[in-house]
Parts: sequence; structure tokens; C-alpha cells
Amino acid sequence: MRKLMSTALAAAMLLLLSACAAGKTAQPAGDYPAAIMVDGAVYQMAYQTVENVDDAAVLGHTTSYTDAWPEKDGETNFSRALDLPYARCEEGIAVYCDGVWQLFTRKG
Repeated sequence: MRKLMSTALAAAMLLLLSACAAGKTAQPAGDYPAAIMVDGAVYQMAYQTVENVDDAAVLGHTTSYTDAWPEKDGETNFSRALDLPYARCEEGIAVYCDGVWQLFTRKG
């Protein structure tokens, strides 16, 4: 009987710890939406392509990669490839990746 009560108590404690851990609001490392920082603002991938991006609209090229939210201009968290061009467009920022211009819209 004592062993059964110990097992039940251990199971209850494990459930309580699991519930507490599930309530955390911090974003796990490496589990961020695709994003880029441009002019101090973070833009998230909208999963839409942009047609006819003008070469004159290019603001710069990607410079670094992070596993978290980008914190520097030109930093991304979706591609380790550097030197991807990014440009301002009517809807936000377009990044040339995998042969197409991908739309990114301002976060928040």
C-alpha cells in the first residue's frame, strides 16, 4: 500500500511540474517564425511572393544568421546564406531567396 501511495504521489508531482512548464510564455530557442531585421524593425515572412521588385528598391544584403529573433540590420533567422538582397516594397520588405522575392511584413 505504501508503494502504491508513493507512486501516485510521484505521478501527481510529475503532472504538476508538466503543467507549470507548459504555462511558460518564453519562446523556445530555435522556434521562431522566419524573420529579418531592417532599419531596426523586425519583419516576419508572409509566405507570399512579390513580383517585379525594382533593383533601385534594394536596401542591402543579408549579413548574418541567428537562431532567435534578428537583432541587427540585415540579420535573418531563416537562411544561413549571406548576401541575399532585400528591398522595400509596398507591402513591407521583399527578400530574394530560393529564386523568388518573398514578402515580409512588419512584426507587431
